[in-house]
Amino acid sequence: MSSIDSSGGNPLRLLIVTPYLPHSRVGHGGGTSVRALVAQMAKRHEVTLFSLIRPGESELISEVESELSINIIPYYFADIRSNWIKWPRLFSDRAFSLIKSFFSGYPYYAEKYSSRHFDNKLLDAVKAVKPDVVHVEYLQMSLLLRTLVKAKSLLEPIAPSLFIGTHELVLYLGLESFEKRVIPLNA
Repeated sequence: MSSIDSSGGNPLRLLIVTPYLPHSRVGHGGGTSVRALVAQMAKRHEVTLFSLIRPGESELISEVESELSINIIPYYFADIRSNWIKWPRLFSDRAFSLIKSFFSGYPYYAEKYSSRHFDNKLLDAVKAVKPDVVHVEYLQMSLLLRTLVKAKSLLEPIAPSLFIGTHELVLYLGLESFEKRVIPLNA
């Protein structure tokens, strides 16, 4: 496993976890930001994207892989655009997430993306990719960092460095000087 080197040395194996498939017609700032991040990282590093795939996006996966020169590990995610047969499960999952949010203290927006199945798929992706770095984008994916930290012993000898897009944490936590309050995950 190579150490993190930003000086122009060896390319890194990156696993970027995102709620947005960064296709060219994504149509919102979050997806556009992920696309720009991935495009820049793929110029120099080996990038695998662990991405939520919403209804209607599965046919875009190979297009994005080709355009951005990356690999994608899809996680199919049901939402209101899903087939109506999936709606009862969707609504029960969301209600459960709301209850979990109330008791956990984490925002509902993060809890609704947190499940044992999702956690296991991410751990499988980390084991398969063996990344040097796992970069988690956006607040709704933030609880996955907790999963990775808890599973650290299961991931040995991989033990990737973990990052989260802090722009949303700064906004969420209201911190003026976020850098002074960062606690290293691997300490």
